[in-house]
Amino acid sequence: ESSMFVSRRRWILKTCGTTTPLRCVRAVLGLARDVAGHARVHNVFYSRREFARPAAQLQPHDNFDSEVKLLDSFFGDGRAYIMGPEKDCWYLYTLLPLEGTVDALEKEHSDASEGGLMEPDQTIEILMSDLDPAVMDIFTRQYSADAAAATRESGIDKIIPGMVIDDFLFDPCGYSMNGVAKDGCYMTIHITPERSCSYVSFESNVPVSSYDEVIARVLQAFRPAKFVLTVFATPVRLSGSVRGPVAEEVPGAGRVLPAGVAALPVLGLRAAVRPVRQVPELRSAPRAPRPRPAAACARRAPAPPTVRAAGGAERRAPRAPAPPPPPAGGAGARGATVVLRDRAARLSDRLTLPFH
Repeated sequence: ESSMFVSRRRWILKTCGTTTPLRCVRAVLGLARDVAGHARVHNVFYSRREFARPAAQLQPHDNFDSEVKLLDSFFGDGRAYIMGPEKDCWYLYTLLPLEGTVDALEKEHSDASEGGLMEPDQTIEILMSDLDPAVMDIFTRQYSADAAAATRESGIDKIIPGMVIDDFLFDPCGYSMNGVAKDGCYMTIHITPERSCSYVSFESNVPVSSYDEVIARVLQAFRPAKFVLTVFATPVRLSGSVRGPVAEEVPGAGRVLPAGVAALPVLGLRAAVRPVRQVPELRSAPRAPRPRPAAACARRAPAPPTVRAAGGAERRAPRAPAPPPPPAGGAGARGATVVLRDRAARLSDRLTLPFH
């Protein structure tokens, strides 16, 4: 259920379910200091979407304020942010402030580059929900014999050609993969295919002049009804990363969440689509605890994607028939319950630590 990537100066952990990734920060910092000789952390990126089942989470992941409090105990100068509407919001914790305009950060970014602290880098993440049921069926044992078959049938092996893929198909359903290229770039995908709360996360740091083709392949492979896309990139890597509104350029892409296509100016990053000051949903996370109702997985059928027909008219694709009710008992029902609780309770968390 988890992915970990380690490079010379960066450590990335991506996980889901009811795991507690922030509890390992102390141990990771100790290893970085004692084994790799890194005296201090250059930055921290902890991000996730709103939990599908917040009441099922263990501390400190029971709410964002608890996560921020723990991170602040390690990194005193952190900043916490929330983007998007309450039900579909995206959380970010980082060491550098997002306040102000991109221009106001230019000097700080320039100083970091001149001091050798900034390397050309980029990361794209696409968080998708309400996915095409026919596509999600591929990631079940009933449809695919093994992980390799699911990878080929879904077209995952063609999203970024040349990746060496390590994939896994869960029983009775669910899928994860890690891919590594010869140049050290990575790709990771985690899939929860249950129709009541289908979810797919895609992430990669492959260097390309434009992410348009990668985005198109991902959206066409999974056909989400809605998605959130984030791009982190240093200035030298950003030019041309994302050209415009993705939903208008990719047939069947569906609609973009109100948070929009977001590229945040963090650690020398420019906004690929629009500066943060123009995103009204961006706000600083409150430090005082605020109670939130437990949000269960939506029990409606996934909304069919919007398809742009010839001439510019839009039409709705036919809605897939409702899935049959699960059996009342037996191994199948018990297995489905375990998967739903363990894998769909939290969508995905991403923790990145770049070191000096």
